[in-house]
Amino acid sequence: MNNILSHSGAISTPEIMAVQGGYMHVLIVIYELHKEPNSQDYKNVLSIIKSYDCLKVGGSEYCIYTNDSPQTVSDKLIPYFDSNDRLLVITATNPKQGWLSEDQWKWLNERLQ
Repeated sequence: MNNILSHSGAISTPEIMAVQGGYMHVLIVIYELHKEPNSQDYKNVLSIIKSYDCLKVGGSEYCIYTNDSPQTVSDKLIPYFDSNDRLLVITATNPKQGWLSEDQWKWLNERLQ
């Protein structure tokens, strides 16, 4: 059985409230660090991301479940970034579409209701 699925969902009122009202929501964190993976800055970034209920989507892409705003998460991470590094923190909402494993979709769908 192929465990890679494509999935989409519908916009839900609770998710809109989550974004606007400070409730729990899913943020997508994408970063590019031009540092060695064993550097202290790299370890600090991963430690902060993993301090949340998180899902690793790809190499440097995570979804986190939090009531923190994108700005708050960015503010926690940015001290470990240099001018040539990149960071994007955005709110995930329905509808969504992608190519993820069953476990990844389960994690995401349980939190984006």
